[in-house]
Amino acid sequence: MLSLGLYGATARFYFDTKETSQRNHIMGSLVTAHAGTVVIVTGVIDLVAGATVPSIAGIPYIYFRLILWAAAASALYEGSAAYWRAAERPFYVAIAGIASVVATTGAMTILLFATHLGLKGVLVGLGAGQGAVSLTMLVLVLRETGVGWSSTLLKAALAFSLPLIPHFVSGWLLRASDRWILDISHSSTEVGAYFLALQFASLISLVMFSTNDAIAPRLLARYRDGGAAAAQAFHARIFPLYLLTAAALAAGTIVVGPFVVYIASHGKITHVSIPMSLLACGFVASTLYVPFANAFFALKTTQRLFLLTMSAAALSVGLNLLLIPRFGPTGAATSLLLAYSVLLSLVMFFANRGLGLRTFIPLIAAAGAVLAALTWSAQAWIYR
Repeated sequence: MLSLGLYGATARFYFDTKETSQRNHIMGSLVTAHAGTVVIVTGVIDLVAGATVPSIAGIPYIYFRLILWAAAASALYEGSAAYWRAAERPFYVAIAGIASVVATTGAMTILLFATHLGLKGVLVGLGAGQGAVSLTMLVLVLRETGVGWSSTLLKAALAFSLPLIPHFVSGWLLRASDRWILDISHSSTEVGAYFLALQFASLISLVMFSTNDAIAPRLLARYRDGGAAAAQAFHARIFPLYLLTAAALAAGTIVVGPFVVYIASHGKITHVSIPMSLLACGFVASTLYVPFANAFFALKTTQRLFLLTMSAAALSVGLNLLLIPRFGPTGAATSLLLAYSVLLSLVMFFANRGLGLRTFIPLIAAAGAVLAALTWSAQAWIYR
């Protein structure tokens, strides 16, 4: 939010031209605008909140100020990272990620144990460590592209990026509402068991979203160079392997996940097999929609994408309110699976209609049938 989604525009507008000097001008302008937007938006929020809210829930505002600027440092990171991802420089992205972890962890540790700042030291270390890495990345990118500015380009970038804000908020709500409602209506033990199962199953998303970070730039490059036909051919070649990987990870989660949770909880959590199986299938649906969503980025129709994610988020909240009070964690996992399945169906439909991406419905249905059969077999074995 602090960047108004401009890092998304950076990742997309990189592919507007193949001419190096023109592309450097576009990237320099957008990275500069991204950095300036983060600082200005954060400063305005801090100025207004600091003048009107001396404390929140009894906690002095200084703590929230430190959190806000730490978030700004993270937002600043995304602008340069988006450029390197688009340029297909995984080594740079990996080094930046490692440096970020080392710098933030080191700064927080030093300020926590070597000073008497306590929590303030942790927050200062978080912001300072991340800020140092983010500023270094920004300097490196601008040395390559040059500092630029174009109000016309910024206007086009904001038209592309602003719809990404409700899109990401909707995605966050879709993923988080189950725990809120579960926490209200059920015991902390059930919430903890569900959260542990969710964390393990979410490894599917971690792997597959990272995979899409590699897929998206290549699809956008194909679309730039060869139009819709080239993008369709690339998607048709890569999606079956993407689906197979996601399904294999889900199968492993269904079979191994309950035992991992049992061991991690020292034998205290024993009945998560059904929720974990449903979560695994739900996360497959959540990861499969992403390659189709790349079509909205290629066509620069992000205003349509956020309407779809908002609809899925509303459905998720409604299903959670309906299912969780009666079925608990199983209801929460079912809600996640249904909401992401609807989102996948909607995004597939519009990606096919807009860019002509092949839907692979029979292949997806076959993978779903295999995972359902594996879930049934796992339950039969566990409860025999």
